[in-house]
Amino acid sequence: MLQEGVSETDDEYRDTYTEVATNCIRYLNLNIEQIDRLTIPEYKLLMKATQLKEMDRSRDRHLLAWLTVSAGATKKDGKPVYKKFKDFFDYETELRKLQPKPNKFSRLSKHLKEKETCNRK
Repeated sequence: MLQEGVSETDDEYRDTYTEVATNCIRYLNLNIEQIDRLTIPEYKLLMKATQLKEMDRSRDRHLLAWLTVSAGATKKDGKPVYKKFKDFFDYETELRKLQPKPNKFSRLSKHLKEKETCNRK
């Protein structure tokens, strides 16, 4: 039963606002002023990003569990598969993989800049 002066649309709006505001406070750490300025597309984008971030965290937790089991793995004779942490995870090698590789145009670009500098003299 609806109160006098309140339509079903008002109830739907209030329910939707409550759900959005609750999600914003719970997952996005926004305050009421920020929530009131948020557009629907922004809200959807932020919630999608939050879902993806949580999926990443879940993957990381599962990876950690898998690595924990792998780190404790032993051969048939009972000896550990990994004698040192570096055998299990080589940080330096992984770090080098993240370094940007020079692209095929970088030498050409450098050559053209040198040539331009020479031509100015």
